[in-house]
Amino acid sequence: MVAQLILGYPKGSNMKVDYYINTHIPVAWAAWQPLAKSWRVATPGADSESPYEVLLLVDFESLEALGKAMADTPKDKLEWLQNDLKNYSEKPPVRWTQEVRGGGPVF
Repeated sequence: MVAQLILGYPKGSNMKVDYYINTHIPVAWAAWQPLAKSWRVATPGADSESPYEVLLLVDFESLEALGKAMADTPKDKLEWLQNDLKNYSEKPPVRWTQEVRGGGPVF
């Protein structure tokens, strides 16, 4: 069953989305290979009541694969990822995982 890692950056994070997508995510993505299957960065619409400014959604084949990717992230990459936060956000993300129970066609 597909599992997702979700990082929600709270409103007021003043995210530098281009930096996040072009610099931060490629390092994380490389560290999680081949277990990570896809990723998306989303921003809520202007009329949204979401408490988040930016969401990162990363898909894995299962919760086990997600756990293995996190556990197998090299320590130097993990430190770099943690220390890089200051370069793109003023607030740390809220992190959660979930199992995807259904879906439909991708457009």
